Formats: sequence, C-alpha cells, structure tokens
Amino acid sequence: STRDLLVEDEKSTQEKRAEAERSMLSIYDYDPAVLSDSENRIRSTFESLAASFQKREKGVDQSVLRKKEWDASIRLTLTQREWQGLEKERYNPAIGEAVLKMIAPILTKGIVNDKELLDPDADKGIILRNIQTHGVRKSYPPFTFLDLKEARAKLRAQGPLLSPTLGKEASAVALKIAEHFLRLNLTFNKNETEAKKTDVKEKVNPVYFQVKRGEVILRAGDRVHEEHLLIIRALRKAQEKTHLLAILIGMGLLTFLIL
Repeated sequence: STRDLLVEDEKSTQEKRAEAERSMLSIYDYDPAVLSDSENRIRSTFESLAASFQKREKGVDQSVLRKKEWDASIRLTLTQREWQGLEKERYNPAIGEAVLKMIAPILTKGIVNDKELLDPDADKGIILRNIQTHGVRKSYPPFTFLDLKEARAKLRAQGPLLSPTLGKEASAVALKIAEHFLRLNLTFNKNETEAKKTDVKEKVNPVYFQVKRGEVILRAGDRVHEEHLLIIRALRKAQEKTHLLAILIGMGLLTFLIL
C-alpha cells in the first residue's frame, strides 16, 4: 500500500444492514374507534327504541318507525321471530349491555383477519400502534389478540351464560348482534413497515478496516480473496483522485503561464 487507507468492508456492511432490517418488527395498526362506535350505536339504539314504547302517538305505527331506526343504526337484518322477541322485551337496554359485555374484551385485545396470514416476520414479534393516540407497544408470540374465527368461537362459548339473565330468545338475538359487531380492528401496515426498515438500513454506519502505508496486500502466488480486491479498488480510486488533482493543478498553471 502506498498510503494509509480506510477500506469499506462491503460484505460486512451489507450483513449489518440486513441484520438491522430483520430486527425491525412488523407494524400493525390498532383502531379503537371500532369499539367506541359499536358502544355508541348499540347503547343509543336500545335506549331510543326502549323509550319509544312510552310514546302513544295516534295514527303512527311505532313498530315500523322502530324497525327503520334499527336498520339505519344497527344495520342487521333480523328474522320475524327475532324481531318479535325484541318487541316483546321492549328493547330492554340490558340486551345491549350484554352484547357490549361480550364484544368489548375481544375488540380491546384486537381482531385480525386470519392469524395464519400474518406477516412472515411476525413470529419474532410485532409493533401494535394505536392510530388515534399514536402510542406503540410490542407484542410477542403467543399473541393475545384473536382472528375472526377465534373471536366467533369465543362469543358462542359465552352464549349459554346469557340465558339465565336474558332468557333463551333474547340471548340468541344478543349473540347474533354481538357477532355482527365483530369487526377487524388490527391491520398490517405494510407501507409503514417497509419505510421503517429502509430507514433503519440507511442509519447503519459502513464497516471499515484499516490498511497502513507499506503494508503488503498480496504476494506472488497468494490466493486472491475478496478483501484483497476491496483494498486494490480503494487504492485505485485514491490514485485516480490524486492524478485528477495533479492534472487540474497542471492545467491551471499552464493556463496561467499562457495568459
């Protein structure tokens, strides 16, 4: 070597960047508005419909008005028998509270579409990001959140527990409403995950090794390895820079003398 050099170890740098990329956890967005929207719609609808039984307006079919309000707010089609059951119970708000008692713990934990379709890197953990508060927390396997199949199974297991308090017919309707309000509130944010991985890679500092002036790089008969080529390339670049600088200085002096 004709000079002291710092040579970038490209292989080690790439390995370090790949390791940094692998260490970045996948980002999943948690939407708390799914639960709050369900709570508002269920409570307001049952309270409004229960209050309508106290009205005795002449010439107005209250049952038709109640059904229109139900369809507009809950947006769940009921059978004639289920509808008559709710009418019989006068839309007791306790039915709505029973529904919320079933779905609130599940939606709080989070629901994904299918755990088998999680991001391939999810086995090392994921980042859960609240899209409202922007708070983040890490979650590692085994995950506490559920997918739709697990959530439905958990709801159906709670069905028999409702019968003693609500009755058989009201319990069946409550379970149907609860299943209707099971919605995805945990989704994979691919764009944000890829952006974070790119950012982490770019922040990794290159790996260098030092070559001192006079150090023997390669002897006759030695096998040529990758690090030898890196040093030779680095020396060539340094020499090219030196030659270019010398040419510019020489042309500058020549121009000055001609002028």
